[in-house]
Amino acid sequence: MIAKFAMKTAQRSAILLTIVAQTSLGQIPSPKEARGMNVPPIQSKTIAVTNATAHDVAEKLRGDGFRVCFEENSATSGAVVSFVVNETLATNLLQKVVAKLPGYTWHNPKGTDIVVVLPGESSALTWDVSALDVTNNSFLNVVVKDDLLCLKQHDIIVFYRGFTKSLDFNVNARFRNKPVIECLNDLIVDRPGLCWTLVTNSRGKKVLTFQYVGFHP
Repeated sequence: MIAKFAMKTAQRSAILLTIVAQTSLGQIPSPKEARGMNVPPIQSKTIAVTNATAHDVAEKLRGDGFRVCFEENSATSGAVVSFVVNETLATNLLQKVVAKLPGYTWHNPKGTDIVVVLPGESSALTWDVSALDVTNNSFLNVVVKDDLLCLKQHDIIVFYRGFTKSLDFNVNARFRNKPVIECLNDLIVDRPGLCWTLVTNSRGKKVLTFQYVGFHP
C-alpha cells in the first residue's frame, strides 16, 4: 500500500516537473538542434526601455528569449536610451533595437541562434587564437582554468553565474589562427541558452561573464 502511494506521488511529481519545464522554459533544443537554429522567429514583439544602458537593453533582449552575447563599450557605458520598438520579424526587431545604441553593431553567426552585439571597432576581443586542439575537455578547463583562449593574457577576468557544474560540459574544438570571439561562440553554440557578457567593472578591469538564458542545466 505504501509502495503504491509512493509510486503515485513520484508520478505526480514527474508530471508537475514536466509541466513547469514546458510552461516556464518552452522547448529546450538539443545540442544538435541548437547548432542548426538561427535567431528564433517571433509573431510580434515590442521592446520598450526607459533610461536604459546598452547592457540593460541586452538583458532585456535575453529576458525576451534572445540568446545575446554582449560586449559593452566602456567609453559609453553610462549612456542611456529610451525607446519603443515593435516588429514582427526577429531580424528587423534586432536591427532597430541595436540602431538605438550608438556605436554598436550586431550579427547572427550563420547556423546558430546566437546574437552578438559589439561596440564596433572598439571591441576588446580582437586577437586570434593561434592553435587550440581539444577533445572531450571540459569547457570550464578550456576557458577558465587552463585559459586556452588567452583571456588572462589580455587582462580579461572570467566570471560565471550559477553553479560550477553548469559550465563543466565537454567540448571538442580545433582552431587555427581564429578570432577569439569566433572561438567563444563556437565553444558555446552546442550548449542551449549559454551566452557571454564582457563589461568593464568599477576598477577598470574587463570582466567576461558566462550565464544561461532561461535555462540552467
